[in-house]
Amino acid sequence: MQLTQGKRVIVFGQQPNPIWLVATKDYAQIVCNAIETPDKTSNQIFTIQGLEPITMEAAARTLIQIAQPTQKFSRISLNLLKIPAVFSGQWQFVYELMRHYNNRKEVFESEKTWEVLGKPKITFEKFVESL
Repeated sequence: MQLTQGKRVIVFGQQPNPIWLVATKDYAQIVCNAIETPDKTSNQIFTIQGLEPITMEAAARTLIQIAQPTQKFSRISLNLLKIPAVFSGQWQFVYELMRHYNNRKEVFESEKTWEVLGKPKITFEKFVESL
């Protein structure tokens, strides 16, 4: 996970496994498609994932390259988040969220969603270009 702080884009931990980020516009369209076609979607579970897997480091570097070229990339050990997490519920939440994504091994499982409800259209790079 990343945070923009001053002149830095910070990634917490290693997050070695990519995730399939999805633009909210694509997500909303897929949800609307589900609502509009109850005969195809009732009593089913659909996984919504983006077009391509990307690590948080790659996402941060893409953000810097395209939209925030004056920013610098930094990585902070996830263990350092434990310190403010002791004193703040908000930082505890951030720590738990980052720990989750650092350990998560997301598997692509949106084939059914794409067949029934449509495929996302916006890549992460296109999303950043729109900022």
